[in-house]
Amino acid sequence: MVHSVIPFKHVTVTNCTPAYITPLVRSLLRRRNKLMRRGKIDAAGELSAKIGRLIAEHREHELSDIKYKDTKKLWSKVRAAPGTNTRAVTLGARYGPQFDNLDAVNTHFANTATDPDYDIDDINAIIESVHANRHEWTDTVSVHEYEICKLLLGVKRTAPGADNIPYWVFKHCASELSCVIANLVNKTLSTGRPPSAWKNALVTPIPKVSSVKSYNDLRPISVTPILSRVVEKLIVRKYIMPALPLDSISDQFAYRPTWSTTAALVSLTHTVAQKMEACTYVRCLLIDYTKAFDMI
Repeated sequence: MVHSVIPFKHVTVTNCTPAYITPLVRSLLRRRNKLMRRGKIDAAGELSAKIGRLIAEHREHELSDIKYKDTKKLWSKVRAAPGTNTRAVTLGARYGPQFDNLDAVNTHFANTATDPDYDIDDINAIIESVHANRHEWTDTVSVHEYEICKLLLGVKRTAPGADNIPYWVFKHCASELSCVIANLVNKTLSTGRPPSAWKNALVTPIPKVSSVKSYNDLRPISVTPILSRVVEKLIVRKYIMPALPLDSISDQFAYRPTWSTTAALVSLTHTVAQKMEACTYVRCLLIDYTKAFDMI
């Protein structure tokens, strides 16, 4: 009897991967997604059913020898789950007791990142004016399911936000989730108000100096939910970038596709070389912004 063998090339299973996502399951998920992109819906559906059976069999096997009365064995399975043995280190233990007040740390970062001219009444007035003229734009503002599916398939390995949904859920279940997420995005666009969960972030304070003395010595790294980042990228690409005049961002190298620090250095070198052809020297004015990561 000849058995078919599925090669596990470039299939990585880490400690953070759930036990039921075996190399075989991950390989099948990738093959299923390829079939979906090629439009082979029936073949992809058969693979989805097979993946479901494999996961169910794995879970049944893992818990088959555990009885509900054996609490010790049950807890051993819980502790063996990825991420349950992580030891947390408090800010107070790392930088001093004055950092134990997390509410004060959160208030400091929130005040730093808040625009002093922000007025919720102005925002609500804009939303109401848009709703009053909804008939003029409602047909043009819509996101299609295939756009969401394409974005989800392109999600790279990244940290989850406060919802703790890992990246592979969106990537490997793109076809199943795209319809629901598309409806959610269209609802957000029509009302002008995103879900409150999308505006929550996990903030990690990173020291900017070797000896941390105050809150100002910490730089906040904010991680929003993956779905929030995906929708933000879609809105910027589809609605904001086409509305910006190209001449207004021609010299901007940050937050633009294919533009980078290297591109900025090449542009500066080219400009200096051009000026040197007509002048004996070139003066450069370089500005280092204070708290650039916090406020700009």
